[in-house]
Amino acid sequence: MSEQPLSKSLSRFFVDPSSIDMGAKRARIVDLQLIKQIANVLRLSVGSQVVILDGKGLVVRCQITQMSKKEILLDIRGEMEALAEPLIQVTVAMPLLRGGRFDWALQKLTELGVASIIPILCERSVVTFDQKSKDKNEKLDRWRAIAREAAEQCERSVVPEIQPPTSLTDLVAPSAVIDWDLKFLCAERSEGFLLSQVLRNLQNQENGHQISHAWPMNILVVVGPEGGFTDEEIANADQMGFQLVSLGPRILRSETASVYALAQIMTILGDIEING
Repeated sequence: MSEQPLSKSLSRFFVDPSSIDMGAKRARIVDLQLIKQIANVLRLSVGSQVVILDGKGLVVRCQITQMSKKEILLDIRGEMEALAEPLIQVTVAMPLLRGGRFDWALQKLTELGVASIIPILCERSVVTFDQKSKDKNEKLDRWRAIAREAAEQCERSVVPEIQPPTSLTDLVAPSAVIDWDLKFLCAERSEGFLLSQVLRNLQNQENGHQISHAWPMNILVVVGPEGGFTDEEIANADQMGFQLVSLGPRILRSETASVYALAQIMTILGDIEING
């Protein structure tokens, strides 16, 4: 199936991957909220063309063939090029925050190209998360909805994964199965190198064909709570191979630090042209 240029005039919607049948060239929408948006807000109808995404990189142009209050059926007209995704996979681990600040960070990190977000609980965390609470799944669903809406808005083809909250201790433990290429711990008043300096050194190594990491790179960056990391947390992360980095002389709020760190990574490495 030939690729076609991405049309910015078409509305874009993420659906469950099982709703797209590439063999039969059919797709369906059963999310009632999404159906209302398409029919009542956007006032699309049979014959309208839209872009459907599975959240994992598949992008298809479709035409609506049937509409009801419970289901929208579509014919797949062509596969489209997946744009706006960085060449590296960056996971941001950040603490839960009060007053909508965590939600704001989810949105901005998604817009900047984050691959995954891990809410973490630190010794100095102000907001906690009860894994046994009845509304834990509702919180996760809301966070994932924020990421999905932000991905639609900025025309990404992949929805970032929002992982369940975990403790910083578990994240840096030897039992962690993820084999990160780079692991950064952003600490205030740190004697470590500036993150931007470390990233530029990596960029220069790549340009000189001396870089040892495989591309695309898998990077983890961890940001602490308002009170910062404890000495013990920093020591544990250091023992597990995390590189202690600074974001500069000013003390940043957690949500600002998360966005600032990811912005630097994406600016310097995110869309770098990789030499063969």
